[in-house]
Amino acid sequence: ILIGDLNFPEVKWPDTSTSVNLHKSFIDMITDEFGHTQLIDVPTHKGGNILDLAFTNISDLIKDVKVLSHNEACNSDHFGIDFKVGLDVSYRKMEKRKIFNFSKANWRGLNFELKKIDWNALIESKDPHISWPLFKGPLRSRTDLILN
Repeated sequence: ILIGDLNFPEVKWPDTSTSVNLHKSFIDMITDEFGHTQLIDVPTHKGGNILDLAFTNISDLIKDVKVLSHNEACNSDHFGIDFKVGLDVSYRKMEKRKIFNFSKANWRGLNFELKKIDWNALIESKDPHISWPLFKGPLRSRTDLILN
C-alpha cells in the first residue's frame, strides 16, 4: 500500500494521462514494474484535482475506499481518504527464548568439544553460504550442551 499527497495535478486520473515526464515515469514504475493500481477516482482537493492517491498491488486488500467531504477529517484544502484494510491477523504463540548463562559456562568443556572437530575438513574450499551452516551447526550443538 502506498498512500499520500503525491501532488501530481497534471495527471488525469484514473486514465493516468500526463504531459510531465517525471510523473509519467513514476506512474509507469508503480503500475507496470510494481503492479500497483491507483484507487482514488474523485477529487481530493478543493481545487478539483486528485492529488491524494492510494496504490495497492493486492486489490482484495483495500476495501470500502471513499473520499471524505471537505474538512470532515481535518481542516485542510485536501479531503481525507477513508478505507478498510482486509487483513486476517492471527497471532502465534512465541517460543520461549533460550538464554544462556555464560557466567556458569564450562569453557574448558566447550573448548575440548570444539577441538574434536576437524574444522578444515568441514569447511575447506567451500562457498561461505555453504560453510556457514556447516560451521554454525556443530558450534551451536556443542554450545547447547555446555551452556545448559
